[in-house]
Amino acid sequence: MENKTGKYFKYAIGEIILVVIGILIALSINNWNEERLVNLQIKTNLINLSTAINQDLELLKEIEEVNDFRMNSILQILKWTEIPLPEIDTIPIV
Repeated sequence: MENKTGKYFKYAIGEIILVVIGILIALSINNWNEERLVNLQIKTNLINLSTAINQDLELLKEIEEVNDFRMNSILQILKWTEIPLPEIDTIPIV
């Protein structure tokens, strides 16, 4: 009877150790997968941010071109009207 109890006890300890090892492996795989998903989300967010910044930069360039055109048009009209405004002469027409 004692021999059977000892064998059963050893078997139970072995099973417990295998279950613990299995749980640790599963947790490790889960943590690795979670970290991979987080890194993928970070990469996606950075790509989206870069795209948005580039689109904003292009829009700002277009706005700058329109504003330059408007400023030059206004300065030219003021010069054509020959209104004496000394500060107009100091602004270069581009």
